[in-house]
Order: sequence, then C-alpha cells, then structure tokens
Amino acid sequence: MALTEAAGYQLETRISSRARRLRIEVRGPETVRLVLPRRCSMHQAEAFLAQHRDWIERQRQRLQARPQAPLSATLPWDGHAPLPLHGQLLPVRHTAHRFKRPAMRLEYGQWICLSHPGQPLDQAGLTRLARTTLAAEAGRSAARMLAALSAETGLQPIGLRISDTRAQWGSCSAHGVVQLCWRLVCAPPEVMRYVVIHELCHLRHRNHSPRFWALVASFCPDYATHRAWLRREGPALMRLLPLP
Repeated sequence: MALTEAAGYQLETRISSRARRLRIEVRGPETVRLVLPRRCSMHQAEAFLAQHRDWIERQRQRLQARPQAPLSATLPWDGHAPLPLHGQLLPVRHTAHRFKRPAMRLEYGQWICLSHPGQPLDQAGLTRLARTTLAAEAGRSAARMLAALSAETGLQPIGLRISDTRAQWGSCSAHGVVQLCWRLVCAPPEVMRYVVIHELCHLRHRNHSPRFWALVASFCPDYATHRAWLRREGPALMRLLPLP
C-alpha cells in the first residue's frame, strides 16, 4: 500500500491481521510505522496519518532531544564486561561444566556463564545467552512486582508479556495485558515499579489525561523522578547487548 510521501521521516506501513484499528508507532526521529488492519483502505490510512501529524512531530522532537548513549553502550558485548541488574553492574565469571548446553545464572551477586570446554561460545552466542537470561529474570521480577502492585492498587490485569520493544518501555492492551521491555530489569527497581504502575493505571484511563497522571501519582508520588531517569539513561539501556 502506497501512502502520500511523508516529509522529514521515513514512513513504514505494515498490514496486520491481528490489528483491530489503525496504529502509529514513532520508532525514532527518522522512522514512523503505520500499522493497518487487513481491511483498511488507503483513504482511511491517509486520513488517520494526517489527523495525527502534529502528534507525530511532537514525538519525533522528543526522541531527537534525548541524549546520545555513550559509545561503549553501542558496542557488541565481549562476554566479560559487567552486566546490569536492578540498577547495579554485576561482574561476569566464566566456568566450564560437563553439559553441552550453555547456561547463565545469577550467583552471589555475579553472573556465572557456564559452557562446555569443547564447545566454547562465540561473541554472538554469548550475547544471545545474556539476552535470554536477562529476559527470563525480567519475567520473574515483573511477575512478582505485578502481583504485589495489583493487590496494592486494586488494578487487575489479565496477563503479563515480556518483549524486546525498542520504542516504549511498556504498554497495556485493550484486553488488559501488560507488556514490559525486558531491559527494565537492568534499571533500578523503583524505575521498573513506576513503569508497572503506569501501565496498570491504563486499565482505568486509556490515555495520558490529568486524571491518569493523578492516579499514577497516588500510587507513585515521585514518578517524575523515575520518568527523568528513563529519559536520561534509557537510550543507553535500549542499546544494551546488541547482536553482532
């Protein structure tokens, strides 16, 4: 489907059989994705895009204003540099074990990377192992936090999903499923707590109205501090563990 040429950014279009309505994703200052339901017409898509032109520009400017991540955060992981967890950098130690399947686990405040001496992991394998391990840890941490905060707030989601999103830290579907980026497990716990509260509040308010922010503040009075942390440190965190 061809749409009117967008000025100032690259427009990607994707037809989704699962999408129930048109959706815009500002994926970066130069890239915007338009997700269309299968039976959406070109006229509807162009009208929707035009209707949200000002919103798109505000999101692009916000992303453009984010501080650049340090160069070291964009480099491939060498398998030995410390990895973050809950706001702290933990050392990585390698050890051999007799099982051929590699593994990575948390033990006494450090990451233990286990691999068979006859089948050492290359850089790409180490990176994938670290990503999988952190995502699994994110799932466990998020499940515990979501259960506790659901009881505290009285806001009950129907499910939790851990994802590898790059455009947002979390979301809450219309069906009540909370989705969180696995990289949140690397941030301080209070930052992850804020994001969970933020998404739970969307169960009551499907917008960012003053009433929504008042509800967030009632459960997380210092939420502005954690939003500022994400704006400041988030770009580097989003570049964590790039695949070689």
